[in-house]
Amino acid sequence: MVLLIGNDWKIKGLDQLLRALAIIEMPIQLLVVGKDDPGLYRPALRQLRLDNRVRFLGSSDDVLSFYAAADAYVAPSLGDAFGLPILEAMACGLPVIASVQAGASENIIDGTTGYLLRDPLNHIELAELIRRLAGDRLAAQRLGAAAAQYVQPSVSWNHNASATREFLENALASRQC
Repeated sequence: MVLLIGNDWKIKGLDQLLRALAIIEMPIQLLVVGKDDPGLYRPALRQLRLDNRVRFLGSSDDVLSFYAAADAYVAPSLGDAFGLPILEAMACGLPVIASVQAGASENIIDGTTGYLLRDPLNHIELAELIRRLAGDRLAAQRLGAAAAQYVQPSVSWNHNASATREFLENALASRQC
């Protein structure tokens, strides 16, 4: 079970994710959570023969239950300033595939705390990364555990406040020279 959470599914890369799932010969299911209109995707689901493999769910304040239901989080975003669900998934111990176009991808060490999708328009590359996760459950679990271990201290409020303070102090010091 792979998961995608967010709105503006076109920008989030849902089209490429559907095309990737269509060429994967494994019974992988997809949960899509957000406010967009799933009706826009029904023709594509029929054409790609994914009707029984994709489930659209509306937005919810309780996203934790979606992360708990998933085996992996996939974010093939075409452009995303940050992408909080990527970090939430990592904190929940899910292995993550994220596009390099998502700002949160800066927190992924490729092959160690997740996988980076270099070209979000390349559904074949995305399919290969999904196959890699689905084909080796133990490696996927290790990836998820490493993601949780990495992200929890690295993106905490204390860490961000310290990094911001250091940046501002350095900027101030460089202006005084």
